[in-house]
Amino acid sequence: MKLIIKDNYDAMSEWAANHIANAINAHKENRPFVLGLPTGSSPLGVYRNLIKMNKEGKVSFKNVAVVTLDEFYPIAPDHKQSRNYRIREELLNHIDIEENNIHVIDATASVEEITNYCKAYEKIASKVDFMVIGMGEQGQLGFNEPGSYVKSRTRLVQLSINSRKVQAGLFSKNEIPAMAITMGIETILKAKKIVLMAWGENKADVIRKVVEGEATEMVPASLLQQHADIEVVVDEIAGE
Repeated sequence: MKLIIKDNYDAMSEWAANHIANAINAHKENRPFVLGLPTGSSPLGVYRNLIKMNKEGKVSFKNVAVVTLDEFYPIAPDHKQSRNYRIREELLNHIDIEENNIHVIDATASVEEITNYCKAYEKIASKVDFMVIGMGEQGQLGFNEPGSYVKSRTRLVQLSINSRKVQAGLFSKNEIPAMAITMGIETILKAKKIVLMAWGENKADVIRKVVEGEATEMVPASLLQQHADIEVVVDEIAGE
């Protein structure tokens, strides 16, 4: 893993956005460039930079397809805490991407349909050119909690008590999700290029485990050590 330490969150966000834009601009194949994206606080600065660059004509998303990392289940796409709603509000509604190139996880599929739906989404998610991903304080990737199998693929998962507590401030008491759909570890590892982002003092300990420790399923992000092209970008506080 290549560790890149920037002065602060804004600097790391600008670095990541430039990295993404350069990769999109270098893409010459006769197919959309496939970009894997998360939601949450980590990528917000990246998205602001990408929107600005798009408005300035420095990068176009006309030939870019987006796939999202995870989604609560079940949840309506217009729910303000759904990943679908947030990725559109925070990025997609502000750039020149084609609607048919937007692949967000559909959390309205019935329980009976969910296995087949996840298999279908896996086919799309397995073709990512550039994956941007954040991680939780225990090294979670999406909703791949500690103990997630390295060979896991896109699937429906039960949220841990800790994950539900994290979401409690975003949902009313009766709405807190108990399940989610997430790309698996193996799915993420299929991306050609990965940028892992982390910032803040609360991520310093897990960054050390991910970059310097052994690869273990108890720290899911550490399993990314086996990827051939991964960069970890952090702010100065997280990199201490």
